[in-house]
Amino acid sequence: PMITHAVTICFFLTLNGAFKVFEVVYGLTGGGPGRSTQVITMNIYEEAFSNNFRYGYASAKSIILFIIVLIVTIIQISVTKRREVES
Repeated sequence: PMITHAVTICFFLTLNGAFKVFEVVYGLTGGGPGRSTQVITMNIYEEAFSNNFRYGYASAKSIILFIIVLIVTIIQISVTKRREVES
């Protein structure tokens, strides 16, 4: 029970990092054959800098990604706060 604070922080950082992964996919596959390994951040990058430089569309996708990450983070923190024990 005393380790739940550390587990909460670790889970929070891992979950946020999973949503924002870009460099591994871009470096290894570049989106993959036929966009099979493309993630949302890769799609945002391509919209902004590869496909006709649609900055507004990429910005809108970025804001939606931010809102999704925010909602998931709030849910995750509220669930793990209930399980933590005050020391």
